[in-house]
Amino acid sequence: MTVSLFETLSFIMRYWYILIGIVFTSGLLYVSIHEYRNRKQYIDELEKYVGYMEIVDGPDMMAGSKIVLTEDNTVGKSRNNDVIIDSGLVDKRHMRITLKDGIFYVTPHTGSSVLVDNRKVVRTTAVQSGDMIDINGITARLFLFDKDK
Repeated sequence: MTVSLFETLSFIMRYWYILIGIVFTSGLLYVSIHEYRNRKQYIDELEKYVGYMEIVDGPDMMAGSKIVLTEDNTVGKSRNNDVIIDSGLVDKRHMRITLKDGIFYVTPHTGSSVLVDNRKVVRTTAVQSGDMIDINGITARLFLFDKDK
């Protein structure tokens, strides 16, 4: 009986690393698949964005904020806007940023003050990545993604 028990334990000890390897590989495979699915979900979500605005000067609570942009965005302090800037300096509907035919445009709403690179915008104006937009004293830099790359 002792020899049989010894042989059984010897057999198990010889091949335990195979069992451990299978368990480890299975766990690694499970985690990898789970991580891939999560990343794919985020990448699919990010594809709808065409760029972002970074607030570089303005109220302390907003400075450094990055606000994502889609192909058509309204900007203002009203909750009905795509980009909400909660400041007394900003109108309820201050401006619109749109993408048409691969070109980005800024359109101020009537009576709103918008500057692009220190030039007053009166009607729809083309903008590009790196431009500074001043929205009544709140300055933001545009970062626009090149969808062709």
